[in-house]
Amino acid sequence: MQIFGVTGTYSGTDVSDTTASAADVLSPKKFHLADGTLKTGTIATKTSANVTFSGATVTVPAGYYAAQVQKSVTSGTAGTPTAAKGAVSNHSVTITPKVTNTTGYITGGEKTGTAVTVTASELVSGTKTITENGTGIDVSDYASVTVNVESTKPTLNAPSIALSGKTLTITNPATNGNFVAGYKIYSGQEVSGYVTSTTVDLSKYITESGTHTVTVKAYATGFNDSAASNSETYTVAQTYAVSVTCSTWADNEEPKNVCYVKFGSAPSSATDYDFVFANNTSDSTLAYLTDKATGTTESIGDGGSWSKTYNTSDVYIWGTIYSSDARLYINNTRVPLSSCAWSAPIHREIDSISTFNLEVDVFQGSWD
Repeated sequence: MQIFGVTGTYSGTDVSDTTASAADVLSPKKFHLADGTLKTGTIATKTSANVTFSGATVTVPAGYYAAQVQKSVTSGTAGTPTAAKGAVSNHSVTITPKVTNTTGYITGGEKTGTAVTVTASELVSGTKTITENGTGIDVSDYASVTVNVESTKPTLNAPSIALSGKTLTITNPATNGNFVAGYKIYSGQEVSGYVTSTTVDLSKYITESGTHTVTVKAYATGFNDSAASNSETYTVAQTYAVSVTCSTWADNEEPKNVCYVKFGSAPSSATDYDFVFANNTSDSTLAYLTDKATGTTESIGDGGSWSKTYNTSDVYIWGTIYSSDARLYINNTRVPLSSCAWSAPIHREIDSISTFNLEVDVFQGSWD
């Protein structure tokens, strides 16, 4: 080594290779830089007092720790879970869990809170009443369901009808089997009668004069009435009160005179009459009158008479008349009376007459 041109040997410490800085050296230690400058280290010495925590953050400051350090953290307390039940809506309820812990370190473990119960009555309410048959009826919103549906009954099939004169014929369809108990006869919308026979005399059930629309419904126990049958038109003629008087005289003799009387419709046979009046061939003082409706025969003596009132619109008279003096009176007016058959009777319409008086005298002999 040369100094001022003089070569010699240096016995001091060579620090030219120093690379440390103040930040690398513990304070307050001294050291020389590479150029020989003396420096003081700046690394601070730290202890556990320098370690801090805030919430979940632990802060360890930079520095030199001569030994292991530790810091006690404040202990926290785990809260007991609770749950809040919200409003119930359409089978749904909201449960909100909640737990409150104190600040600090909490050790592991488990705590169980009090259970929250949601009752069925809270999820559903009210009553649903079902009155009709059906499927897909939603009852999930109701606490109870009441079923009030009438028992279902089968319905009879409609019969068919045909009308001939006053005779109504009812045909029960085979699909009704043997269940039909009877038939309701309707005039328009009104029930005129109940029958069990399939052949019906309408004059017994519909008597009001005028034109009637007739239908029939079948009925049976355990079944709904059938629909109405086809319709038929039935006409009842205007009727009038007819007072009939039959009288006899003392000169009844052979041959026998017989007078038949039928009201309403024309006779259908020789025996289709309402009454028959005949003189007695064996006793000139008597005549016989037979009332077909009652089946009784009365003897009418000399000068006697028989009376009965009918509601009718027409009168038909026929019989065997031998005497030209046999007489028929309508409203006190004599009507010619002669022999005729039931198939071609004397016919008189009774129109616009409040009271009709018919007098039949059947006798033999001269007119006094």
